[in-house]
Amino acid sequence: MEEKGFDILLQAIPLVLKEQPNTHFLFAGDTHISYEPFFEQVQSLIEENKEKITLLGLLDGPELTYFYKSLSLFALSSRSDCFPLTQMEAVRSGVPVVVTNIPGARMLVKETGCGIIVPAEHVKQLARAIITILQNPADYRKKTADAVQWLDFYAVPKLD
Repeated sequence: MEEKGFDILLQAIPLVLKEQPNTHFLFAGDTHISYEPFFEQVQSLIEENKEKITLLGLLDGPELTYFYKSLSLFALSSRSDCFPLTQMEAVRSGVPVVVTNIPGARMLVKETGCGIIVPAEHVKQLARAIITILQNPADYRKKTADAVQWLDFYAVPKLD
């Protein structure tokens, strides 16, 4: 879980809320990983903004499709990730993305402009990128729609 940069995104939340106070953050994924004490280490960050955070747990099938469709943007704050399938799923669902400048994650955004690339582990730049997309949704939705053609070319399957 630590490599996913969950703590970085949690630290960016207060910065985003200063400019976009109506923003709510949804987190999908397993939080009960017995070999990972990391989730317990970030509990205080979750508590600080608990009214603006919802932990959905592990999602699949129709729940996962609904999750992506409900998003204004998808943030991938990973420290490392060789092929972030969640990013591809978000874009396939028409959601603009903010990703860290790591191999795998940056390629789709670089090629299509469907979001913003930020340096890994930079809380302020992550927050600024989230705010930028929230303030300019139409610009990024159009680029994201164009990115679906890129995904089609590389045969990334569509979620139903």
